[in-house]
Amino acid sequence: MTAKYSKNTQSTISKIIHILNGDALAERFPSSLQGEYIVFRELLMDGPVLEDLGPDFYKQRAQYIEELIQAPADYIKLVQPELEKLKSLRRGAVVYLWFEYDLFCQVNYWYCIHWLQRYNEDVKLYWVRPQDYNWLGFGAYDPDGLVELYDEAKLLTDEELRQIKKVRECYRTRAYDQLTQFISTEGLDKITKRILEADRDRLENAEGIVSLHKIVAEIKVEAKDDFGPAFRLFSERYGHYGLGDLQFRRLYNQC
Repeated sequence: MTAKYSKNTQSTISKIIHILNGDALAERFPSSLQGEYIVFRELLMDGPVLEDLGPDFYKQRAQYIEELIQAPADYIKLVQPELEKLKSLRRGAVVYLWFEYDLFCQVNYWYCIHWLQRYNEDVKLYWVRPQDYNWLGFGAYDPDGLVELYDEAKLLTDEELRQIKKVRECYRTRAYDQLTQFISTEGLDKITKRILEADRDRLENAEGIVSLHKIVAEIKVEAKDDFGPAFRLFSERYGHYGLGDLQFRRLYNQC
């Protein structure tokens, strides 16, 4: 279901917000699509994440990301202002959430919805997503293709939003047994189920085994302990994690 708007209705245009999953999409975002956009530059699948956006959240996240990249993150300039925009949308705003299927994107998507509903009244949420269930994401589409995805945006129902809330709250526990039980009992769609299974494989099971560490260790051997080929192999076979090279480097060094 898609909302259509007249190009000449300025009062309506000001209510349209696109939340983009990174700068790569922002650089290619079709100029023909009306409304303002917010660039979501976080990676919430890693590190501590507080429930509320505020000074403690930003301080904690900035410190974590600087440790991850081993360099100043410029978080206060690049990330915080975009997140702050989630707190003050116009009443009745129509929000298009441009997020992909991988774990990286889905965790950001869940938290984005959480904050939009926490801080705003009467917002209507649409999910814009790739039509093919693959890991190339929006990078597989030219500007005309992105417009077509917008035209096929999915209105999130109250029931779907309740399910997303349950998924995020379960994810937030980061407990192997709880995730396992949730996956087996909630009747999840195949995308959400695979994403939560991928996250569970990042955690220690009862035997102290981290399945993802075993996967990466095997890839290291196959790639003859060469980071570049190892990262390419991992991305080809396990693209549903959505890991960037810095995230994979940290994992690689642990295995």
